[in-house]
Amino acid sequence: NGLICDGTISIDGNKLSIVYDPPHLLKGMRNNLLNKDMSW
Repeated sequence: NGLICDGTISIDGNKLSIVYDPPHLLKGMRNNLLNKDMSW
């Protein structure tokens, strides 16, 4: 279909790269689990 997936998105003609920061994501999940009340 001619689409090329290079990990970027285009907004108003500007290409933005999507970058994930795994240590920061893990720290955020840990903090949410420790500080929030969860009900099952």
